[in-house]
Amino acid sequence: LTPEVHLQLARWCLKNGLPKQAEREALDALRLDPHRQDAKRLLEQLAADGAGRGGRQSAAANALMPPLPAAGAAATARSLAGLRRVTAQQFVRSVQPLLSSKCATGGCHGRNSESEFQLLSVRNGSDPRTAEQNLLAVLKQISFSEPSQSALLQQAGLAHGGATELPLRGRSGVVQM
Repeated sequence: LTPEVHLQLARWCLKNGLPKQAEREALDALRLDPHRQDAKRLLEQLAADGAGRGGRQSAAANALMPPLPAAGAAATARSLAGLRRVTAQQFVRSVQPLLSSKCATGGCHGRNSESEFQLLSVRNGSDPRTAEQNLLAVLKQISFSEPSQSALLQQAGLAHGGATELPLRGRSGVVQM
């Protein structure tokens, strides 16, 4: 991950009341780019507020969170691998849980699978890096020039990996596709 992505994750962690994880992300950003003043300021404010010791979201954390973009700027607001926030949220709330349930936890595409396409299981309170890694794995399976020919969609419509049933089956499977 880039220093910028680590800082985005740090801000996300602060916004979601995860100061220790925010501190770790800021430190990771500094490890990659020791001259990042924004990462240094974030760490200084975390230390000053005691937020790194598990406190609730502080005034400094609120100050570090940029305000929500105006409607005109929303199209350029980026998060999670550079996607628009609304797209990233849709992935995290809808697509990732489906893939985790149908693909990762079944063992076919989980951490220990031998498949090239591997996903991390999602649980409540999962680290934002889980979403980032899952999104990157999914993006590798998508053909942007011919979306209907994407490996992800092709395999979702076939029994594969030794399974005898489709991963997305029945009425709900049709909707999910």
